[in-house]
Amino acid sequence: MSFISTTAPENAHGPTGALYQRLGAGGYLPNYARLFSHRPELMEHISRLMDALREPLPPRQWKLANFAAARACNSSYCSLAYARRLLDGELEEAQVHALAEGREAALEDAEQALVEFATRVASDPAHIEQADIDRLRACGYSDTQIFDLAAAVSYRCFFSRIADALGAPPDAELANGLDSELVRALCTGRAPAAPAFQQS
Repeated sequence: MSFISTTAPENAHGPTGALYQRLGAGGYLPNYARLFSHRPELMEHISRLMDALREPLPPRQWKLANFAAARACNSSYCSLAYARRLLDGELEEAQVHALAEGREAALEDAEQALVEFATRVASDPAHIEQADIDRLRACGYSDTQIFDLAAAVSYRCFFSRIADALGAPPDAELANGLDSELVRALCTGRAPAAPAFQQS
């Protein structure tokens, strides 16, 4: 399941048991959760950081920024997770599919600028220039909002790379019900369980 040993749910007690119970509240225990059996207290800190980073951003901006970051990092896990969040009332499937393939997704200019900035932050931050920031400003983003976006994207890169580095595959449940071609477009990194590619 991963490259390192983890605690099985039936053997999870104390802080690890509490962590599994909290992260498994959605009906299944995510594969990434098992990695944190080595440092369950760290997941508590990470969760608080994520909440603090998410709070100032409108939900749609948060989802778009995280999705773009996950795609730029080739994180199949986070790409699937945030595709599902975007499909839950934010974007049409065709738009998500277009974003997954780097195509025009019929977004408003401000959102397109956000996606492009998030992609640059995740993939090539050292070459971001003043012009990139000025474009966001021209679309109505304040400097504080630009900071919030950069911080959100940086967080997603940090988190997604823990799962990828330690071999935790994306949960098959994340692909359930999604079109198989969309799943393939989203999974440019580590492959999910085989059943994920049998969805249609």
